[in-house]
Amino acid sequence: MLSVSISKINFDQLSINNITKRGIFESLKTFWNGNENEYIEYLEKIGINYYAQFSNIYTFNQSLNEDIEKISQAFKNDNIGKFDPRSVSLIANNNRYLKSMTDNDYFSLNIDLRNLNNKDYLTEIKDIFLNTDSCSLVDFKEISENRLSLIYHKKGVINYWDKFIIANARDKIQIIESFQEPKDNNFIIARFVLDMSKKLKEENIDESFCYSYETSNSKKEVIKDVDEIIYWGSLNLEEKSEQLSQEKIKNENNVIAKEIANNELKKENNEKRNSLKSDSNKEIIENSKNTKLFNINSIENEENFTENNIDEIVNRNFEIYSEKEIEKTKIRLEKAKKESYQAYEDLKISLENGSSILDGIKIIQQKYRNEDTINFASLLFAKDILNINLKEKEILKLKDKLLEEEEKQKRLEDEITKREESLSSIKGTLQSKINEMSLLREQFEEELEQYKGIENQVEILSKELNKRDEQLDDLNNENQDLYDKNNEQEKKIIVLENNLSHLNNMKKEYDEQNKKSIELQIENGYLKELMKEAKNKENQYEEKIKNLENKINEMFNTFVLNKTNEEQKNIDEVKKIRSSDILKN
Repeated sequence: MLSVSISKINFDQLSINNITKRGIFESLKTFWNGNENEYIEYLEKIGINYYAQFSNIYTFNQSLNEDIEKISQAFKNDNIGKFDPRSVSLIANNNRYLKSMTDNDYFSLNIDLRNLNNKDYLTEIKDIFLNTDSCSLVDFKEISENRLSLIYHKKGVINYWDKFIIANARDKIQIIESFQEPKDNNFIIARFVLDMSKKLKEENIDESFCYSYETSNSKKEVIKDVDEIIYWGSLNLEEKSEQLSQEKIKNENNVIAKEIANNELKKENNEKRNSLKSDSNKEIIENSKNTKLFNINSIENEENFTENNIDEIVNRNFEIYSEKEIEKTKIRLEKAKKESYQAYEDLKISLENGSSILDGIKIIQQKYRNEDTINFASLLFAKDILNINLKEKEILKLKDKLLEEEEKQKRLEDEITKREESLSSIKGTLQSKINEMSLLREQFEEELEQYKGIENQVEILSKELNKRDEQLDDLNNENQDLYDKNNEQEKKIIVLENNLSHLNNMKKEYDEQNKKSIELQIENGYLKELMKEAKNKENQYEEKIKNLENKINEMFNTFVLNKTNEEQKNIDEVKKIRSSDILKN
């Protein structure tokens, strides 16, 4: 539902930028018989800039008034372009119809979007609002999340059923074009709502427009859906007049019917209480101040009546009688509905005091003497019975569910018992395996210590071997030097035989050095044998460690083969902790 309201606008509170003058000349284009380009050319020729922009409402209005004077003067000079001749008197006479624009003649049509029938269409409704033009001389639009505002000047231009009008719209809200004269109504709002309704209908958006107003006694609300708004907009003046006349008669008949209904109900109540003298229906009708239901006497007193008059009178009496009976039923049912709540409370009190349901109903029948009241009270009581039956069904369902839950709990308890027994068995087996693992750990630690000792020996031997290799390299170098020297000496022996003794000494020295080199080579070979033996032992210990790990894994795999996922998880955790402890140590 689109709730609408109007309010006076104070432009001091608004911030309006880049205002154009298109508004007023878009409205006047209603009277133009040419195309848009011809229209703009005409305005430029008479000195009006169609696309001029302004930064505030004051300069905007000032420029508008100057342009109104220009177009009025052009019309006075018979320069009307392609304007319809019927608009000449309206535009040329700017002192009467197209008066100067003032800042205090602006209003705002506000549309509340919070109560839409379907909020999925919120964006589409905003787009339709933006694309709907008003027939006001000037308008601006503002949009927020839940509110649309059309700010408009109260002077509007409209072609109303081929009648050209420039007039001020009334300040009241009006959302249907049910009027004959636009100038006596708010035709700007009615036409804007009509054009918007047509676009909503085209988009299959089912919405209604509504507004509220206050009377001396109460606050009333008027609601019109788009179909009714479009229907009234499609009626010509004659059809509107006929439709309004029918509605007027219908409303009058409704007023008469209500009054007769109230009088008859009063009579019925008086008869029931036997406190007032009964009047006949004829007396009630004749004595009623506003009653216009015709009777035989009034027909006989008519000076001029024909067969058509009689038919009209009879048909109207049929309508009034039908409305009267409907109104009596509505009044009676409304009263019964109000009384039924108290009758229902009285019935409950009777039942609480020990009366049966039948006796309780008899008590309220004697008190209220109204069948509708008793029926309504019985409906309220039936509601309690239905609620009780519903609760009983819910209780039965809850009991069944409780039994199911108890059975389920029993099964769970049995399962838990089995699990606990299995867990106890697992704990015993686990403890024995832990003991075995502790023994294996001790053996492993002993083997590891031995392996560490061998590693130390190997490291010492490796260092010694490296040292021997260095010594051997030094001896090889010395031996090479001696060899080189020996070669030189042998060459010299050929030449210097007298130095034989010296050469023999040198040969002896060489032999001694060579002997040392041989001894070092032998010793180096012994060290290499030791290293080889240590390496073999190292491989043996590594093989033992590998076999030991395989044995541990085999024990764990055998242990967890037939266990559940949860038991396996616990054992894996133990295995992880124990293995971690072993490696740490």
